Amino acid sequence: MDLYKNPANLFVAAFIGSPAMNLLGGTVDAEGGEAAARLTDGTAIRIAQDRKVKRGQLIKNGLRPEHLGTGKAGTALAGQTPLVGPTGAQTHIIFNLAGQPVTAIVVGEYPQRYGALFQANISAEQVHVFDRDTGVAL
Repeated sequence: MDLYKNPANLFVAAFIGSPAMNLLGGTVDAEGGEAAARLTDGTAIRIAQDRKVKRGQLIKNGLRPEHLGTGKAGTALAGQTPLVGPTGAQTHIIFNLAGQPVTAIVVGEYPQRYGALFQANISAEQVHVFDRDTGVAL
């Protein structure tokens, strides 16, 4: 379980888990005085203060689908929904963020419509951060 919760690099992060971890490129910036990952569309995702990052650093953000919840505190992320997959106990929702598909898992049935705006939230502590060039966890 430690490999899943604390992957040492991008390879491990992408390999372990189903659906796979969402990986989004970004640059370390600040949002409200806190470290944040700035995506290509300008979206800022707050990252935990204990991450070893520096402003301007190119990174990959790792977001596990089950950590993208609705109605939770944290950074709000929103995008159009091209796909909704009810599986019974869960609903898999694909939404577009910074031009990339992102998967979120919502417990139970969720009344998301195709093409509608979906908003998920993620806490800074659940955002994995990797060096873009080396793939090493920061």
